[in-house]
Amino acid sequence: MVIFDKDGKGVYIQSVKDSKVPLELLLIGGIPLREPLVRYGPFVMNTQQEIHQAIEDYRSGKIGQYNPLNFDENKYYHLYKKFESHLH
Repeated sequence: MVIFDKDGKGVYIQSVKDSKVPLELLLIGGIPLREPLVRYGPFVMNTQQEIHQAIEDYRSGKIGQYNPLNFDENKYYHLYKKFESHLH
């Protein structure tokens, strides 16, 4: 994640010339909220406790669903394990 200052008028992005994979980019813009920001994977909240709650809500089925036929568990497993180690 990159947060830019407000004084620029453009963003220039270039992939490495000898890259073996195409560049993937998601650029989102908006008005700064000036609030604390904590993120993990798809979860973005204001506090670490809110992140923990969002994960528990997701695990219990209160929020979000995925299509198991299209979900690549291996793609996200390492991120989950990395974050899970910080929960305990």
